[in-house]
Amino acid sequence: MISRRGFSLAEVLLAVFLCAVALLAVVGLSLGLLRGQRKTVDLSAGQAAADHILSNLIERAQREHDEFWNHEYPASGPAYREGSYVLNRTDFAYRMDAETAQSPAGQNIGGSSTQNRVKVVRLHLSWWGQSNNQRQGYGKLQYDCIRLVHER
Repeated sequence: MISRRGFSLAEVLLAVFLCAVALLAVVGLSLGLLRGQRKTVDLSAGQAAADHILSNLIERAQREHDEFWNHEYPASGPAYREGSYVLNRTDFAYRMDAETAQSPAGQNIGGSSTQNRVKVVRLHLSWWGQSNNQRQGYGKLQYDCIRLVHER
């Protein structure tokens, strides 16, 4: 007599369930990696945009000499410049603040004489991405950069 042994229904269901869980785990990890890679690309674009915006604003500030060097623009007050910048269908919003650089003792770096002043320039850049104003999974992105600017 030939014995026929097969899998029971419970064993088959358990195997299908385990395969489904494993497949979902692989898909979830893949989506997480893609989201992380996309965020890295977005942050790199933000850094490039911030560098471009900050360079242009500092050049403009040097041309508008009196307005920039004779006034303070702290982060808690009105900005020196605010605006938006579009790069590759991404809308960047920026705010530039500038304050006279001070030593730990509270003295102005470079003294008070003209042509020797130093300002701390801060740029806050934020963006969401596409036209729907959201990036599913990690929301609004931002990048801050600081430069010291010497009076020309």
